[in-house]
Amino acid sequence: MRKTHPIAGLGYEEPRQTSLGRIATWSVFGIMVVGAWGAVALESGWLLTAAEGLSFLIALPTYIVLSRRHGVDATGLTSRGRITGIGWTNIVLLVLLPILMTAYGKANAPLFGSHSVRGHWDQYVPTIPVFIVPYLFTYVWVVSTVTFFALRLLNRQLRTVLVAGLLCVSMAIGTFFLFQTDVDTIGLSQGAYNDLLGPWMRYMDEHMFAIPDYGDFPSVHVAWSITLAIAWVRRDRRLWSIGAVVLAVLIIVATQVLHQHSLMAAVYGIVVAVAMYSLSWLLLEYRPAIRNLRLAAA
Repeated sequence: MRKTHPIAGLGYEEPRQTSLGRIATWSVFGIMVVGAWGAVALESGWLLTAAEGLSFLIALPTYIVLSRRHGVDATGLTSRGRITGIGWTNIVLLVLLPILMTAYGKANAPLFGSHSVRGHWDQYVPTIPVFIVPYLFTYVWVVSTVTFFALRLLNRQLRTVLVAGLLCVSMAIGTFFLFQTDVDTIGLSQGAYNDLLGPWMRYMDEHMFAIPDYGDFPSVHVAWSITLAIAWVRRDRRLWSIGAVVLAVLIIVATQVLHQHSLMAAVYGIVVAVAMYSLSWLLLEYRPAIRNLRLAAA
């Protein structure tokens, strides 16, 4: 049993273990792995999009079912077949996630003139195609983590990670309109297309993303990796925490050695992620917990 936080509503959140939740979570993970692998190995980029859509159709209804069966309200009492306020909030956020990610993809197009933030590092860093594995695994990680948190009914931390992630994506879209940047991924990478997993990288560069890539700054891959790493560290499970931090580092390195993002874009992605998660935690967890504590003491 983990030590509870002295302030109710903060610290470790006990998961709700159910057979339905486990089956659905592992199903989503498997679907996303197949989709990410098939997108490049079979040169069928639509498989990744289809996997994301199918995962959404599994995760959202399952979350609704589990919320009605096993949900708890703000006081910790069972919701007795009703979806509580935070449950409805998370449903809205889950619906917004694919909508905003689609908008992010559509924003990766020339607008009013683009700029470059590439420096010497970006031009001379070596190209290592095998890092396409952690780079594509970002999509698996995002969908699987959101599904895990939702189907374990970790409502408080699910809301925080969703709001933080959506704020990061919104910041990226806003930056595209105010200060659009580009990166010539193919020009920097084409010499490595014959290396190990080079053909996967070529297909991703030529068919899965815009040419040239107008979504350089900030890196949403980096922003999501930091957001998810923080969320998993908060789960207070050592091996999962270490694994999440290692995976986040690999994804950040991948954005550099695959030339998907400039160094400045990666740094900006880290700053945005830390700022947005901190803001979400402050407004959605810390302040309500302190307010409830003061009310209880009054």
